Amino acid sequence: MVSGGVIRSPEIAYELIRSQQADFVFVGRSLIADSEWVNKAREGQAEDIRPCIMCNNCIENSFKGVATDCTVNPWVGRERLHCPSTSNSKNTRVVIVGSGPAGMQAALSCQRLGLQATLLEKEAELGGMLNIAAIPPFKQRIALLRDYLIKRLKENRVEIILNKYCNAEELKSIPSDYLVVATGSKALLPRIDGWDDKFCWSLRDILNRKIELQNKRVVIIGGGRSGCELADFLLINRNRITIVEAREILAAGMEKKNRRDMMDRLQNGGVIKKTSSQAVQIKPGQVEIENQNGTPEILAADYIVMAAGFIPDNELYLSNQEQGKPVYLIGDAYGIGGIKQALLQGEMLAQSIARISCKE
Repeated sequence: MVSGGVIRSPEIAYELIRSQQADFVFVGRSLIADSEWVNKAREGQAEDIRPCIMCNNCIENSFKGVATDCTVNPWVGRERLHCPSTSNSKNTRVVIVGSGPAGMQAALSCQRLGLQATLLEKEAELGGMLNIAAIPPFKQRIALLRDYLIKRLKENRVEIILNKYCNAEELKSIPSDYLVVATGSKALLPRIDGWDDKFCWSLRDILNRKIELQNKRVVIIGGGRSGCELADFLLINRNRITIVEAREILAAGMEKKNRRDMMDRLQNGGVIKKTSSQAVQIKPGQVEIENQNGTPEILAADYIVMAAGFIPDNELYLSNQEQGKPVYLIGDAYGIGGIKQALLQGEMLAQSIARISCKE
C-alpha cells in the first residue's frame, strides 16, 4: 500500500508506516520545496527541511501548462543556473535593511556565498510582512517559513540588529561595500471623505489586533486577496462583513484552488460582496458606495477597514543614491509582489554580488 498527499513532515510519514496504514509514503509538493527532504528526514534533520506553505503555485503552473516553479524554493526550474559560486573574501560586507522575505533571503544567501552580511530591522522581531501574512485562517504555514528562515540566519551567523531604524545619514556610519534596501511596502490609503480614525482602521491594525472586533458590522474597502483574507479572519468572531471591491471579482489574482476554498468560507459566513463598486463617503455608522453605473447605496457599518492594497516603501533607497557604493532595491520595496518574487530577488541579488566581488 502506497499512500500520501499533504505529507509535510517526516513524523507524519513515519506514523503512517508505524501504524501500518501504509507500507510506503510518497511526497509531492514538499519535495519541490526542498529536494533534500528525504535525506534530511533519514538523517534526523527534519527541522532543517524548507517548509512547503501549500500555496499551490506549482500546481497552478501545471494547470496553465507552463514550467513548474516554487514559492519557497527559488531554484526550482532554474537548476542549470544553480552554481555554488562564492566570494573570494569574507571582507566584502553587505548591509541589508529590512527583514521581510526578500531581506532575510538576501542576507542568508550572501552569508552562504562567502560574503559578510548584516541585517538591520526597525522592529523588535524579524519577518516583516510574513508576520502579518501568517495570521489569517489557513495561513499558519507562512509562520513555519518565517521561522525556517530565521533559524537559517542564526545557523549561518548572520549579524542581526533589531530595533534599528536607519535613515540615509545613519547608514553612512555603518561600514559596507554594498547596500540592499528591502524595506517592504506601506498601506495604500485612498482619500475618502469622512474617514475617521475612531472607527476607521487599516488591515494591519486589525490583523495586529490593535482592536478586537466581535459581532460588529464591518465594511472592508478592497476585495483583493488581502481584503478577502481579512474577511475570513473577522468571521471567526461572528462579525457581519461587507466587502466593497472596484473590480468585477474578488481576489482576482489568487491561485484557483485556495481561492475557491476561501470563497466558500466567505459564502458560508454570510459575507456580502459589492463588486464593481467604490466607497465615496464615510459617515458615523455608514458608508456610501457607488456601482459602475453611478447608482448610490448606503451600507450600515460599525467599523470600516481599508484593505486597498500596498505600495512600495522605497524612500530609503531614493535617499541613498549619493552613498558612493552600489545600492540595490528588492522585494515589495521594488514592486508589490509576493513571497515567491521576494525570495527569488533576494537569492539572485546575492548571486550577482558574489560574482561581482569575485572579480574585484
